Amino acid sequence: MAASGQAMSAESRYTCTGSKSPYGTYAGISASATHASASTSTDTRTFALCEVMVRKRWRGTGVARTLHEELLSHRIEDRSHLLVEEDHPKVRVLYERWGYTRMGTMQPYPDSPRYDSMLRPIA
Repeated sequence: MAASGQAMSAESRYTCTGSKSPYGTYAGISASATHASASTSTDTRTFALCEVMVRKRWRGTGVARTLHEELLSHRIEDRSHLLVEEDHPKVRVLYERWGYTRMGTMQPYPDSPRYDSMLRPIA
């Protein structure tokens, strides 16, 4: 599997990385954004990982990890942040194996699910 990525400047806010199968079809995709902290609108130290999606046929083959690492390898931020629905403990464990630490639980909106908030340094 070959992953492709694009280096981003500090002004960039969104990025996408794709992974193609040996047959030329997409096996997975990840999407993310740089976001500011609540304390300042100019904080670009935290990268928000929004989605890592892998087609069913390619799950369990390492595509998700390849996408994730390729995406982070081009980032300029200090850390990566993501949310995992609280009722998906297997997904949380997967991210822990990738170096994320659970920081706490949050519920962004009254009618939204509860999420585990996870953080990982970008080296």
